[in-house]
Amino acid sequence: MKNKMNFVWVFAFLALVGTAKAGDISGKWIVTAENADVEMIFKVDGATLTGTVYNPLWGEMKIKEGKIDGNNFSFIVVRKVNQNDTRIFWKGTVDGDVMRVNRVIGGVGSTQLIGMRPKQSGK
Repeated sequence: MKNKMNFVWVFAFLALVGTAKAGDISGKWIVTAENADVEMIFKVDGATLTGTVYNPLWGEMKIKEGKIDGNNFSFIVVRKVNQNDTRIFWKGTVDGDVMRVNRVIGGVGSTQLIGMRPKQSGK
């Protein structure tokens, strides 16, 4: 019985560690693209990624179809171009305070970008 209880505690601990790791993407990130800083604010709820992407050239866009699995994430934002919706696909990985991401605008061409979590002042 003691071995079963130990197994349950170890399993629960590993499940929490996996959840905490997936939550590492939560918060603010800055990605430099085409000489503009793109601000991303992420929220994680289980395997679902939500939030916003703000580009000073395009404005604020809500994250749609966001997914996170460990350090891997993906999402879509939609922006208006000449009255048409253009889907922008983002897919990447997070390692600590560094994000490596591939962005595809409208299914044409892709751009490899690197983002950073801003350092908190006073820390």
